[in-house]
Order: sequence, then C-alpha cells, then structure tokens
Amino acid sequence: MVLAQSGSFRHAEPGAGAPEGVAHLVATSPRQPIRFYLEVGSEEIGPLFGGDPSNLTANRHLRDVLIARGYVVTYAERASGHEPVAWRETLHLGLEALFGPH
Repeated sequence: MVLAQSGSFRHAEPGAGAPEGVAHLVATSPRQPIRFYLEVGSEEIGPLFGGDPSNLTANRHLRDVLIARGYVVTYAERASGHEPVAWRETLHLGLEALFGPH
C-alpha cells in the first residue's frame, strides 16, 4: 500500500534526465499487488525545479498512469498547498481508503 500526501513525483528517476521518474517506472515495470492513496493540494501549481512539472500536474499524471495499468487508486485534490497542517487534517482519509473494507 502507498499513502502519499503531496507526493513529490515530479522529479527524474535516479540517473535519468526526464522528469516524473515514478510515473515512468510504473509504466514500464511489471504490475504489483499494491493499492494507492494519492492526495495533493490544488494550489501546488508552481514548478520548483527547471523543467519539472508542478506537484499537481505530476500527481494527476501518476494517477492516470496507475489507473491505466490497472491499479486501485484513490485520488483526492484538496484546497491547500504543500502544507503539513493540511496533511494532518486528511491523513485519516488515506488510512481509511487503504485499510477500510473493500
């Protein structure tokens, strides 16, 4: 299980020059029996490093790649930025999505 709040998926995988390395790894690796909870702030829109997309864009892209690969994904966009106080308020939602009845 993966619970990611404001996950930083915009960066390149180690040793590669292209951004969004995690999405690339998911797209090119064998599917695993993993469920995902991805949450990102709707205000995480600024690219922080040259050429990398915003956190919001990268999370949306990773969500789409995971769904296309057949993973179970719970995805949420919250009205916040990259702020620990926002994560504290919604952590229970991620835990419920991953550990609740299925």
